[in-house]
Amino acid sequence: MIAHRVKYFDAWLKVYDAEELAKRTETGLIDNAMARNIDDPNVEALVFTISDIDKTKAIVNSEEQKKLMMEAGVEGATEMFYYKLID
Repeated sequence: MIAHRVKYFDAWLKVYDAEELAKRTETGLIDNAMARNIDDPNVEALVFTISDIDKTKAIVNSEEQKKLMMEAGVEGATEMFYYKLID
């Protein structure tokens, strides 16, 4: 799960959508859900299933991804949580 505050949600969403599902899938991320904070709609969270943890960590920590997030209007630190589902 990834959570962060964005300057303008609609502007951020355009960048996120332009990145395309196929690119995220190539990096091990499978889209599951998107949510917005009830009290602040510019705080959003994304939930993914991860098919390849090494690829995912490499992309989310890359300078390219950090630059893209800044251009999209992400403000402050991004919180990332990795969970393993319990059967």
